[in-house]
Amino acid sequence: MLMGQSNMAGVADKQASDQNSDDRLKVLGGCNQPAGQWNVANPPLNDCPGEKGWNLSTSVDPGIWFGKTLLGKLPEGDTIGLVGTAESGESINTFISGGTHHQMILNKIAKAKTAENARFAGIIFHQGESDSGQSSWPGKVVQLYNEVKEAWGVDYDVPFILGELPAGGCCSGHNNLVHQAADMLPDGYWVSQDGTKVMDEYHFDHASVVLMGTRYGEKMIDALGW
Repeated sequence: MLMGQSNMAGVADKQASDQNSDDRLKVLGGCNQPAGQWNVANPPLNDCPGEKGWNLSTSVDPGIWFGKTLLGKLPEGDTIGLVGTAESGESINTFISGGTHHQMILNKIAKAKTAENARFAGIIFHQGESDSGQSSWPGKVVQLYNEVKEAWGVDYDVPFILGELPAGGCCSGHNNLVHQAADMLPDGYWVSQDGTKVMDEYHFDHASVVLMGTRYGEKMIDALGW
């Protein structure tokens, strides 16, 4: 599952190098693709324009590079199914129970569960700009994880990988809370933003999207023991 706000939905313009033709990498719906079915994954992977109309149709998101990195280690016969639920400009409060995007997440999980031999394998998460510095945020990350796990109906823990917020942006002081949240999760991790750059106050540039997506993938490969 791909979760978070604009740096997970994608803001930098996509390039030819971001495209994918490997049908072992699928996305449930995805921008400009038929909703409710598994399509070959191409950026952006989250709904556009999204529930608030903000997600961009011309962007690249870290999820595609996460998936492309996983392909290099994918066990024979397996397929990767990405479920994009990121919404730009959103507080974590909108994703947890009672929030405006919570039902969307539940609906996508319900659909993903119907895939033959589906197995819930993990979450990558990039969010915090809208909640920067709020001490309650790590606990809400744990709540989100527990609610997602409950919706999938599984009794095992999965990797939950958080991304640091960019140091060149608005909210890098939040990264102490990113680390704290990872420590509070039963199988939590975080990936560094070191070496990234921003286009503006908030958003990774193209090279940084690629870098973060690759780091998410490498961390997930380690966490899954591939």
